Amino acid sequence: MREKIQNPLIYPSLSADMGAKAFIRTMSNIENIKLLKARYCRFLDQQMWDDFVELFTPGCMFAVEVKDPAQWSIFRKEGSNPEPISRDLWIAMVSRTMADGGMSAHHVHSPEISFVDDSNAIGFWALEDHLLTPAMKFHGWGRYEHRLIRIGSAWKIAAWRLRWMHIEAI
Repeated sequence: MREKIQNPLIYPSLSADMGAKAFIRTMSNIENIKLLKARYCRFLDQQMWDDFVELFTPGCMFAVEVKDPAQWSIFRKEGSNPEPISRDLWIAMVSRTMADGGMSAHHVHSPEISFVDDSNAIGFWALEDHLLTPAMKFHGWGRYEHRLIRIGSAWKIAAWRLRWMHIEAI
């Protein structure tokens, strides 16, 4: 996912001149997207992989960036940020990392959700996470960036980027 997820301020979600029905529809969509992200954190932290995979489109690509590439040493990687990977590969890697007693806690807040149109949205969330596994232990701060699409009545994550501003080994 090399695409740049656009700043949500380009696509304002709410305006003073929108009608009551449009306002209610927009607020309902915002709440449904917030529930999607809440489920993301719960399913990930409780290692509910069958439910977790359903939150994403099949073609979703995952990208992770670290502000300071030297911090990749926590993951036993060197150099620059890795290339984006597919949904299935990313979930397989995460589930293997969490096997054998791994634990995580993801806290997201301050959502910024804006709509490109009725079926496409952009979301940004502040993040704090902890990961404790036999292979690594860290505490991170950053932001999630998502491109979201509505399929039928359900919102799904179509592109996913995590930008860690800081990671520290614990």
